Amino acid sequence: CKKGGIVDIWVYVKEPWLKRMIMGFWRLFTVRMPHSWLLFFCKTIAVPKGTIEYQLRNSSFGPARLLGRLIGLLLPVAVYDSVQAIVFDTFDWYSCKYQFKHTYDEVIGWFKEMGFSDIKTRPFPVSVSGVRN
Repeated sequence: CKKGGIVDIWVYVKEPWLKRMIMGFWRLFTVRMPHSWLLFFCKTIAVPKGTIEYQLRNSSFGPARLLGRLIGLLLPVAVYDSVQAIVFDTFDWYSCKYQFKHTYDEVIGWFKEMGFSDIKTRPFPVSVSGVRN
């Protein structure tokens, strides 16, 4: 990146340990399956589950929000109000062979080590931007 240039990155978020363990279990299988099977899973199971979970998590009824979080632990999938986003993000989580997870503090540290300024966190975990000095 040239001096004065902006770098903006987005990496996998370091989830709470229980979710990491459950996702790790499912990934034992998903990273080995043909992509066509995983895409089928994303379209037939992840979309309805992610849509229902999104509605529950955004409910004004407290127990419904809690239920949305709990069902999210059994088989973590992307939770959005967009079918395409659910398919894309769930496929991305479960298809890549290597998946390293990070915190904002780690990524901000990288930017500081490389001499960036005007370092900002972005709303979607974990995304950070900075200006090259």
